[in-house]
Amino acid sequence: MTENLLSVAVARLEATARQFKTNVLMGADALKTDDKARRTNIEDSMLHVGDVIVVPELPENNLETAKQWVSIPMQEGGKPILRVLCEVTDSNGNKSYKALFAGTLTKTVRNRETGSSEGTTGTVAEAIKDCATNVDVWGKVAGKTIKVTSMKEVPIIRRGFNGNPDRDTDTQVLTLDFA
Repeated sequence: MTENLLSVAVARLEATARQFKTNVLMGADALKTDDKARRTNIEDSMLHVGDVIVVPELPENNLETAKQWVSIPMQEGGKPILRVLCEVTDSNGNKSYKALFAGTLTKTVRNRETGSSEGTTGTVAEAIKDCATNVDVWGKVAGKTIKVTSMKEVPIIRRGFNGNPDRDTDTQVLTLDFA
């Protein structure tokens, strides 16, 4: 069943790549596109408290999991961004594949009410705190199981662009622990 779910997730990303008239990079080729300075990336993995995330092994260590390392742009003409398709089991035991971005693991935001920085916490954050690049981050979590142990709503200001004004909104900051 999980192989079928992975096939569907890969097919969606391939369709997106065709729409953007670009190629899908997978495995070690995808990982190479993420060798940049570590910083917060776009993340939309929609994780919840109690989710258990199985991060696949690095593609050069296991060819079977190479198709789970995918790099395509977020929009037409954009630079490729690595996302790792991870098996996620929710608190009810339901399995799916969700895209995990380095930014989900390294997220830091400024609280608009207090002005303080708040970021991802837990044993995962501790393990990757000294990583200089996203490839280093992936090296620390590849082949491991992570659990979302808590989530905090943080009020932020979403900066506008392309003529859109700034706006107040909230975001989630996760506590991620190795299971």
